[in-house]
Amino acid sequence: MTSKNNNICCIFNYAPHYREPVYQAMAEKLKCDFYFGDDPGTKGIKELPLEELVGFQRKQQTKRILGNRFYWQKGAWRLLFKPYSVYIITGSPFYLSNWVIGCLGKLLNKPVYAWTHGIKHQHQGNKKRLKFEQLFYRLFDRILLYGNFSKETMLKMGFPANQLVTIYNSLDHQAHKQLRESISSSQLLKDHFGNNNPVVIYIGRIQKSKKLEQIVQAQALLKQRGRAFNFVVLGPKTEGEFLEQEVKKYGVENETWFYGPCYEEATIAEFLINAQVCVSPGPIGLTAIHAASFGLPIVTNDLLQQQMPEFEVIVENQTGGFFKNDDIEALAQAIEKWAFLGPEERKSCREMAIGRVDQYYNPDFQVSLLQTLISQR
Repeated sequence: MTSKNNNICCIFNYAPHYREPVYQAMAEKLKCDFYFGDDPGTKGIKELPLEELVGFQRKQQTKRILGNRFYWQKGAWRLLFKPYSVYIITGSPFYLSNWVIGCLGKLLNKPVYAWTHGIKHQHQGNKKRLKFEQLFYRLFDRILLYGNFSKETMLKMGFPANQLVTIYNSLDHQAHKQLRESISSSQLLKDHFGNNNPVVIYIGRIQKSKKLEQIVQAQALLKQRGRAFNFVVLGPKTEGEFLEQEVKKYGVENETWFYGPCYEEATIAEFLINAQVCVSPGPIGLTAIHAASFGLPIVTNDLLQQQMPEFEVIVENQTGGFFKNDDIEALAQAIEKWAFLGPEERKSCREMAIGRVDQYYNPDFQVSLLQTLISQR
């Protein structure tokens, strides 16, 4: 428990393990108190050790309500009557408790910041949902967005520029910097596969939405053309054995390594430093930050309205690229381009990718931005 002097209240739907560095920095530099829900939609996402988080107050029950379409974080709205001066919440419009917090903030003249994906597209054919989301986000003093794509979309909808702030996302930036300096290339992947083929890597949960079978199909295609590559999957299975079945179907078992879930950053770093390109045929999220943190080029699909905001770490033709969604030939060409880069091109890509992370995708940037916003209120 923290000092009674803390005046910033954070009400978040869950405490994912990857956000521990930014939460610890917020606790230290902003003097935050943290209240977390137990969002039932976060299955498979590792929780951070709450007892180690400075400022942690309590965990609150989250219930599905109204036919399981919405959520309610028990007791969250009552925190508006505590002596906090600023509130930061997980900005999901499907949490009806967030609507109450937004309305109470207006009534009590207490600023509430919504940390959120925001509105990524205008829901063509679903005007009711669009109005629902617009009404929700207008309740808040600031909307802290993970990316600029949502910001540009919401500006076009008439949201005021000073309400929209891009805060990006982050992993353990300091740990990654230290690992970049301490770990060099090794024989890890060459020894496992027994060949010198370039390596495509994917990090994250194995889900059908990620379309990882498309990498296997591109793998078989390029193998036929004499441009074989190895494929490493670093992550837990959450939807059965569908990917293993695809690997057997296309006869690339010897060139595929299902390593399994891994939360040891030193191990992940060794994989990333020795791979040639990170690929997610479906939407890419934190995987992009993880790969870019170690200078790895990234390939994902071009359906930007359905992408996760972290895709913006990619600078087209410099730190990776986009292929035509669901086009296996286009994916194969993109993989071939980035997997077989020359030394100078790879060095340039590495420097720019790491530079993007060092500039925007880190806790120091995020906390500094929050400090500025709070000092301006």
